[in-house]
Amino acid sequence: DPNEPDLHAGTAVERFLVARDARRHGAPYRAEVDAGLAAVAKALAVNPNHASALAAEGGLRGLSAEGLPDGPERQAERARAKAAFEKAFRLDPFLAREWAAAWKALGGGGR
Repeated sequence: DPNEPDLHAGTAVERFLVARDARRHGAPYRAEVDAGLAAVAKALAVNPNHASALAAEGGLRGLSAEGLPDGPERQAERARAKAAFEKAFRLDPFLAREWAAAWKALGGGGR
């Protein structure tokens, strides 16, 4: 159902997990990040305040940034990741525990 943000958010989380594991094993992961971000966009189109989708966006953008060379584009992607996490955590503070490792990888702390 295209109007079910939970479905799209769940897909985004799944793509994050697959991308994260691929990256850990040195395998290509960009396609998984892109698929995850597409799912995030679908979820947020229905509900712009969907906390789980925003957290998935933070994780996916964090992985995306890791694949970019140092420079302004990487910094901008990291900033988008942090902003998505911050909004998600404001909306649902319990997500901070679930996403703690991805948040910490971006230099986030204190949650």
